[in-house]
Amino acid sequence: MQSQAQASSVYLGHGQVLTLDDAQGMRIGAQTGTVWVTQEGRFQDDIVSPGDAVVVSHGGRTIVQALRAAWITIDGAFKAANDASDANVDHSAPSFVEEVRLRVHLRGL
Repeated sequence: MQSQAQASSVYLGHGQVLTLDDAQGMRIGAQTGTVWVTQEGRFQDDIVSPGDAVVVSHGGRTIVQALRAAWITIDGAFKAANDASDANVDHSAPSFVEEVRLRVHLRGL
């Protein structure tokens, strides 16, 4: 069973970059536009188009760059306390703000 943590919508203009630190488990979805997602420690990058999403599978830094102006959503999934599928998981999930420190870096083209 999954519960959703707080979700955020972020607008990225063409070429703008969003940096996520320690975002493992976070879901990045595109509502509009197209973004490129690269994760520290992962050799394959992802292109996320409207209706698509990617879940960050590695800790460390994740970079999201708008290939086209985009509205994206970022939300975190965590196991609910009543999910018995993994009894060794700490289910006291921190808030979205505590878990991910968002820093938007605006870069001109």
